[in-house]
Amino acid sequence: MLNSIPDAPLFTAAGAQEALHPLRRTADRVTRQIEAFADKLDQFKRDNSTDDFNSAQAAYKLVQSYRDIANNAIKEIETQQTGDRTKPGLRSSGSQDTKSYEEIRRLQLEADTWRLLLNLISIDDPSSRASYKAGRQTAFQNLHRYSSDREIWEEFLNADQYGLECVVAMRWLEETSKTGSQEFDTLITEMEEQSRSGQGLFTTGWLHTKESIKGHKRLRAWPQPLEPNDPGISRSLLSKDEQKPLVTQLDPDALTRQKHSLEKEDEFFERATWITCWKMLRQGENWTKIREWAEGRLEGWRAVSLCGSSVDPESASSRYPSDDGHTRLMNSRAHDSWRTACSALTRDPNTDEFQRAVYSLLAGETDAAASVCRSWDDFLYVYFNRVVLSRYQGFCKQFQRKLSHSPNTPVAFKPEPAGHAELQKFLVYLKGNDRVSGEARNPFRNIQAMILSKGYDTFFTSLAHAVSQVSTDKYGNTSVIPEIVRKPVDESFLIAADDEEALRIAAHVYVVASARGYARVDAHFVETASVIVAGHIATLEDRGLFHLVPLYVSLLPAPMGPEVLSKILIEIVDPQEKVRQVRLARKHHIDMETVLDVQWAWVKEHVSAVDHSRGVTGYSRVLRRPDGSRALVSPKTDLIGTFVAPEDDRMIRSLEWLRYIDGQWDKICDLGSWLYRKFFRMFLTLLLLRIRPN
Repeated sequence: MLNSIPDAPLFTAAGAQEALHPLRRTADRVTRQIEAFADKLDQFKRDNSTDDFNSAQAAYKLVQSYRDIANNAIKEIETQQTGDRTKPGLRSSGSQDTKSYEEIRRLQLEADTWRLLLNLISIDDPSSRASYKAGRQTAFQNLHRYSSDREIWEEFLNADQYGLECVVAMRWLEETSKTGSQEFDTLITEMEEQSRSGQGLFTTGWLHTKESIKGHKRLRAWPQPLEPNDPGISRSLLSKDEQKPLVTQLDPDALTRQKHSLEKEDEFFERATWITCWKMLRQGENWTKIREWAEGRLEGWRAVSLCGSSVDPESASSRYPSDDGHTRLMNSRAHDSWRTACSALTRDPNTDEFQRAVYSLLAGETDAAASVCRSWDDFLYVYFNRVVLSRYQGFCKQFQRKLSHSPNTPVAFKPEPAGHAELQKFLVYLKGNDRVSGEARNPFRNIQAMILSKGYDTFFTSLAHAVSQVSTDKYGNTSVIPEIVRKPVDESFLIAADDEEALRIAAHVYVVASARGYARVDAHFVETASVIVAGHIATLEDRGLFHLVPLYVSLLPAPMGPEVLSKILIEIVDPQEKVRQVRLARKHHIDMETVLDVQWAWVKEHVSAVDHSRGVTGYSRVLRRPDGSRALVSPKTDLIGTFVAPEDDRMIRSLEWLRYIDGQWDKICDLGSWLYRKFFRMFLTLLLLRIRPN
């Protein structure tokens, strides 16, 4: 007799419910998010106006609400996770934890995307544009030879719009790095463990090398500092593990100057220190925190080498903080010689790669810094750092030339052209970079790249073609998404087109970009790009969210709007839902009569071409008697059958739709009689086919 096997959790009713619970919860959350997006978009349509200032304010408010929706979704999942862990008897599987982590990661990318768009919109409103134009004329007039670094930096940001865009992008990348991968933290921890100095990088310095130097001096009974150029010392003072010559002095420049090494533990310690420096710069830590960190290690020189000096908070009254991660940028004007030294250190092969990366950031170079980049946004940070320092140096050079003129001579600042095209090329390069090519093709990163480089036109066109191709391949001519002429598109766009959440974000970014004039407005472009919105409408149909469809249809150009809505309405049979659709169409100024005309033309074009006689020709209604005569037998009761071709059913449903809008009785009678004659002729054809003799 077989031993009884206890029910596995997933094979009981309770286990099945437990397994399905997180799936239902996720589906409900996504539905609420979609509905919240539609609600905010509806409000935006009501608030939007032709006035540029009010339009900018409405767009800002819309993007802000989308950012908040994503952040609230993250908090909801985290709260649910905490609650699940505290509930007695509720098990949390590894797969559920992985699923929640993936949800949070994607939502964080979405929130980051909306925050990026929000930040760039905030510096591109009508008043800001006017301010940049005026700033180019007055920047140098507001400065003098005794102006502080902060005053010069602020005039630069007030006059160079693209420079400010790059600074805003850097701040955004600094914030996203704090919620991104913890790879550098893990690396620092590993280095600390191997250095045997304990976690937290306490004030030990090069402890092991220091002990070796002391031991060597005791053996030689040498009370004075060791002579660095003494060949005997170089041959005898060696590291324990690798027997390499050790430095004889412990000042910060000893490694570079003597070109000797440290004890292995101290090398790990030094590497962890430089990784921490890189991390602090990458995350935009302010001067105060960097200084406190350095002073806590008795290495104040590191803070000075990274940021220069602190900035007097009273030196200027401005919208920019006086103590932030960009202190090093504004101080760079007075540190030309230090930047030159940093540039030389980036090419020193004996210097640690993270040390070279830090010096590369300070010098405004890219090669050495790129060597330690681990992610897509790391590469972008290095890129924007170079651009900002280069443009700021250009501003300072023009200011220096202005000082040679008479103080009363007006001199305008002439910024370099905006570098959006160059940035677009760099983003394409990242898609081919082995380290980050996968991340660069992520749909969310693709959208962020569009926003950063203002490549709206190319992105929307490519994504629209991808959406059309994916839909056609899946559903053929039954898809509600219009089919457009195929053209080759990058794989990243096909990935985005097949990603429900990415398509929702792209569709709403398109709405904002159109409202702010970031995208083209010619008819051909609008007709193509609107396919993205149609793609989101198809998602609404799949999820059964028909009450949201008219809102998005109202954003489509003619004739796309009626064509899309007509295909969706034909699938709605519930009378109450039909009444609601008519009411919503009226609310969003959609001409339902035009929609139903388009619908009728579409179903009539695809009228059934099925041969209804197929398979029934063997039904003979004429019998031959033994004497050779014939007799006609009555038709069977199932002559017509119950089968109705889908094409014919659509025609019937299309005719029924006319009942739900006013003033359509003439059309109902006309089309109804046509449909009756069509079906009657079909009946006669079937009848003749079924009663004909064999």
